Amino acid sequence: MPIRPHFWAYFAGSRCYRAHDPRWSFKPLSGDGGAIRGARFNPKSMPTRLFGGGLGLFLIIYSVLVLFKPNRLRIKLSGWKPAVTVGATGGVVGGFSACPGSIPVVYLGLRGLSKTETRNITQPYILALQLISLSILALTRFSIFNMQFWLLWTLALPAVLLGTSTGLTLYRRFSEVNFRRAVLILLIVAGVSLLAKSLI
Repeated sequence: MPIRPHFWAYFAGSRCYRAHDPRWSFKPLSGDGGAIRGARFNPKSMPTRLFGGGLGLFLIIYSVLVLFKPNRLRIKLSGWKPAVTVGATGGVVGGFSACPGSIPVVYLGLRGLSKTETRNITQPYILALQLISLSILALTRFSIFNMQFWLLWTLALPAVLLGTSTGLTLYRRFSEVNFRRAVLILLIVAGVSLLAKSLI
């Protein structure tokens, strides 16, 4: 069951908030928009759709280019500063798209890391984001962990275990080239899904 993580969840509900002082403490407000440092933001209108559609289009274009020109797009940017930037960007992206791993996967692909290195980085990253999301939800919206939640979780668990087992089997059998191709195809599928959702 995907969790829409982090701070975007605060803007997705029926209440909106204002950062009314430099310390960014939040105060509930009525109305459709939340004023953030004087700017108006309507979470139920264009921004979420626009960002999601833009991310989807980016993933499609990036993946198609790399599929046809696999050795053209490479970067040498590494170190803790790019890693922190990419990780934070993935967290923000995950907040409105539920695809937090897409940004690190793109970054690692541009660096040309092996499938083992890519997996060793992305899996703990996604797990950490999910744990943070669940912790925030447990502290702020504990009521969602009701009987319906656990019923859906129980029903989804067999499918998740089957999918995980299938993924591990394919991971072991795929060569480096086929692994990259499979990742790019999955990014295209995710991009199409996000773009379609933004247009509906």
